Amino acid sequence: MVVMPKPKALVTLRLDSDLLEWLKKQGPKYQTRINALLRAYMGAKKRQAG
Repeated sequence: MVVMPKPKALVTLRLDSDLLEWLKKQGPKYQTRINALLRAYMGAKKRQAG
């Protein structure tokens, strides 16, 4: 079975310039990395809420 990914929402996000520079230095797909970091944070908060 093929599972299609959910479409992503287009947003404008303001980040500190040093943070953005660091994310970009980690390699390609920094926007995907931002998404993964925020998803991990969301999961942690959900676990805390129990």
